[in-house]
Amino acid sequence: MTLKHLLASCVTGAAIALTSMPLGAQTYPSDTVTLIVPSRPGGSIDRMARSVQRYLGDALGVGVEVQNIPGAGSKIGVAAFAEAEPDGHTILAHFSPGIVQVHVEDPELAYLDDMAIINAPWSDPGILVAQQGRWESFDAFVAEARDNPGSITFGSSGSVAIGTILALDLFDQLGLDIRIVPFDGGGETRSAFLGGLVDMTAAGVQGALRIRDSADPMVLFWDEPVEAWSDAPLVGDVLANYDATALSGSATRFFATHAAFAKANPEGFATLVAAFEAVSQDADYQANAAETRVGSDWLGPDMSASFVHSQAKAFLPLLSQD
Repeated sequence: MTLKHLLASCVTGAAIALTSMPLGAQTYPSDTVTLIVPSRPGGSIDRMARSVQRYLGDALGVGVEVQNIPGAGSKIGVAAFAEAEPDGHTILAHFSPGIVQVHVEDPELAYLDDMAIINAPWSDPGILVAQQGRWESFDAFVAEARDNPGSITFGSSGSVAIGTILALDLFDQLGLDIRIVPFDGGGETRSAFLGGLVDMTAAGVQGALRIRDSADPMVLFWDEPVEAWSDAPLVGDVLANYDATALSGSATRFFATHAAFAKANPEGFATLVAAFEAVSQDADYQANAAETRVGSDWLGPDMSASFVHSQAKAFLPLLSQD
């Protein structure tokens, strides 16, 4: 039986079963499902949302639209999600640490406890890279930075970019005076790096692939190697001889609906979860996601929520600093 037929049977089942369900469970989904992306078109969150759009519509048997609501560091989009009817027809596509920054700036706005995480299909660990041949090792970089304060430049792609957060924390822990050069987003930062305008930059491992051939990996902020950067030193190994804490972190992108919907209508939430799982197992979706370099893992609600919350907890102290 297809998922679409299963949904139909849930609606037209025996009357005694229907009368024992909440009204929303009888009709979900009853309308178009909206994926809110709190950023401009073309970014990683937008691509993630659009990668599932058509397939999710097929699985649910209703239309699915992507609505970009950028502004104020994603707060406008998060506010739109928070104000939407908690009936399962509005889904937020976001990432941590971005959602953590929203919480720091506006604690009254919706946060993770107000959300029911559906899946976290894409986790992108941070990596610090340097111009090829600039230093023979991380230790050589640290030595030069200490001998020549302010002489080394670092290209930053934004205050909530995973690479920037982890790199600046690392510099701070080691007491390094690195000159930060801000750029507008990852694309502009990578172009500056390729043009030789900065000595170093940091990003998610997938975001940094464009500069792979021109970069030497200095630190992978993760506890195990990743395929695209198998030669990157792990942060725990790099800091073994320094008085610094090894922080592993990733840009963890996720889909979530309202926690109130999952609580009031567990059957409807289960239907939504089943649809996302069906999408993740679709061979055409997987091929398209691989081609467009969009994460497509299936972790499910429990594992996804645990991972998103743990990453958010790690980033909260860093982003809360004045």
